[in-house]
Amino acid sequence: TISNHFLKSALITLLIIICLINFRTLQANTSVSGTISSDTTWTAANSPYTVTGNVTVASGKTLTIEPGVTVKFDSGKALVVDGTLVSQGTSTDGITFTSSAASPAAGDWAYIKFSTSAGDASFDGNGDYSSGSIFEYTTVQYGGSAGTASIWTVGATPFINNSTIQNTGPQGSAIYATSFDSVLKISNSTISSNVSSAYGAIYCSSMSANASCQILDNVITNNNKAIETNSASHSIIITGNTISSNSSNAINVYNQYGSTGSTVTISNNNISNNTGDTLICCGSAGTTETIVISNNIISGNSNSTPILLNPAKSHTIQNNIIYNNSGGTYASGVWAELGSAYDTDFTFTGNHIANNDSSSAASYFVMNTADSDAAINISNNTFANNRGVYAVTLKLPGHDTDSPGFHSNTIINNTTTGTHSNRFHVLGQDAFYQNNITGNTGTIYYDGSYGTNSRLENNWLGTTSTTEIQTLTYDFDDDPNLGLILTNPILSAPSTSAPPSPPQNVAAQTGSTSIQLAWSANPESDITEYKVYYDTDQAGYPYANSVETNSTTPNYTISNLTTGTTYYTAVAAIDSDGNESWVSSDTSAVTLGPNAVDSSETARENTLETFYVTADHQDNVPLTFNL
Repeated sequence: TISNHFLKSALITLLIIICLINFRTLQANTSVSGTISSDTTWTAANSPYTVTGNVTVASGKTLTIEPGVTVKFDSGKALVVDGTLVSQGTSTDGITFTSSAASPAAGDWAYIKFSTSAGDASFDGNGDYSSGSIFEYTTVQYGGSAGTASIWTVGATPFINNSTIQNTGPQGSAIYATSFDSVLKISNSTISSNVSSAYGAIYCSSMSANASCQILDNVITNNNKAIETNSASHSIIITGNTISSNSSNAINVYNQYGSTGSTVTISNNNISNNTGDTLICCGSAGTTETIVISNNIISGNSNSTPILLNPAKSHTIQNNIIYNNSGGTYASGVWAELGSAYDTDFTFTGNHIANNDSSSAASYFVMNTADSDAAINISNNTFANNRGVYAVTLKLPGHDTDSPGFHSNTIINNTTTGTHSNRFHVLGQDAFYQNNITGNTGTIYYDGSYGTNSRLENNWLGTTSTTEIQTLTYDFDDDPNLGLILTNPILSAPSTSAPPSPPQNVAAQTGSTSIQLAWSANPESDITEYKVYYDTDQAGYPYANSVETNSTTPNYTISNLTTGTTYYTAVAAIDSDGNESWVSSDTSAVTLGPNAVDSSETARENTLETFYVTADHQDNVPLTFNL
C-alpha cells in the first residue's frame, strides 16, 4: 500500500512537472502585432516572438531586443520603426529575425523599415556607437517579399555592425537606404546570398549633401550586385571589404549629378571572383565629385572591366593590384573615358595591372580625354603579362603640356590578339616619356590621322637600333593614312624612373628542406635587392610568405621547408626608390623525400640472386630505387 501510494505521488508530481514545462513552452512562443506605444523589451525568456500582424514602434518609443531572442515573421509581415530599435546581441548570444515557415525561403516576409522619425544611430568622438537604432550581432534572413529590402531605411540611419543579412527575396536589397542626411555605417558584417536583380545587396540612394554612406570591413559574397550607390552624396566610403563571388557588379557608384564637393573613397578592398564589371565609378556628365581608388586587390573576376571610370572633377587611382581578371567588355584592366567637355584631373600611379586576359577587350588600360585643361599624371605603373587586343590605349590629343602626362611606366611581356600591342594618340610634346616598353608582341600603333605626329621621345623600347625600332612601330611609314611616331631621341638603357621589370628565367633546385632559386639579373641599373615569395598554395599571388634577400645577387636559398612538399615561388625586384616590381612567373618545386641510403651486396657469377630492399614511405612521396 505504501509502495502504491508512493508511485501514485511520483506520477502526479511528474505530470505536474510536464504540465509546467509545456505551459512555459507555450508561454515562451509569443505572438506580436499592432503598435508598440511605450518602451518595450522583448526578452529571451519569452522568445521566440512571432510577428502575426505588422508591428509598428511608435515615434519616440524604443523596442529593445535581448540577446538570444528569435523573432519570426509570418508571410508578408513587417516591422516598422518610427521610433528606435535596439537589437544588440553578443558574439556568443546573437539575435535572429527570420521566417516562421517550416521550410524558410528567400522573401518569406516583408522587411524591417525605419522611417524619417526613427532614432538615428549616434557615435562618440572616437566613432564608437553611443545611442540610437542598432543591429549588432544580429542575423536578418529570408525577408524582402515586398520587393525593397530586408532592412529598409527612408531618411534614417541605424548602425549595422557584426551582423548577417542573407537570403533576401529576388527583387530586394539586403540593405536599402534612401533620403538620409547623416552617417549610415555598415561594418564588420556578412552580406550574402541576396539575389536582387534590381539593386545592389547594399544600396544607398538620394543622399543629401550632409550624408555619409560608410561600408567598412564587411564580407559581401554570393549576391547578384554587391554595392550600389545612386545620386548625390557628400561622402561615400567603401573600405576594407571582401567582395567576392557576386554574379554582377561588385561596386557601382553612379549619377552623382551636380554634387559639388562630394567625395568617393574606395580603398583596401579585396575584390575577387565576381562576374560582371567589377568597379564602376563614377558619376556622369557634369559631375563635380572627387574619386579616390587606392590599395585595392582586384583579382580573378570574369566578364569584367576591373575599373571603369566616367567624368568627375578628379580621379586618383593609386597602388591597386589588378591581376588575373578576364573577359572585360571595355578593358581587362582600367577604362577611363573622360571625354572632352569636362575639366577632369586624372592621377593613376603605382598600380600593377598584370596577368589579365581578354581576347576581345580593347586594352588593359584605356584613357581618353581631349580636355586641354585636364592635369594628367599616369606614372610608376606596371602593365605585365596581359593578353588582349592592345596593351595600352592612350588618347591625349588636347594634353596640357604643363601636366606630367604618361611617364615612368613599365609595359612588358604583354601578348596581343591583334596586330598591334599598344595604341597611342599623343599630340602634346613631353606627354609620353621615360617609359620602358619591352617584350610585347605586335607593334606600337599610332591612332592618329595623316599630318599629325605622336610624340614618344625619350622612352626605352629595348633597343637603340633605328631599324629595329621601325619594326616595333606602325605609323605613316606603314600606312600613308596615319601620322608619324616620333621616337628620337631614344633612351639607351631602361629608365630608372619607371618601376623595375619582373625578374625573368627563374629556376629552382631542391634539397630535402630547401629550395635554391636562381634568375636572370634585372636590366635596370638601380636594383638594390630582390624579394622572394613562396607558399604551398598553387593559386599564385598573393603568397603567404616572403623574404627580402638584401642582395643584388640573382639567387637565394629558401631554408627550413618541409620534406617532400610542393612549393610555389616567385621573385620581385626592388629599386633604390623602394618601387617593387610585379612578381615573376610562378615556379613550382618539390622538396626531396627521405635521404637516399647506399647499400651493397655481392652477386655470384652465373647464379640467380634475390635481394630485398625496404624503405619507409613518407607523406605520400614516391620512393625511387636505383639498382
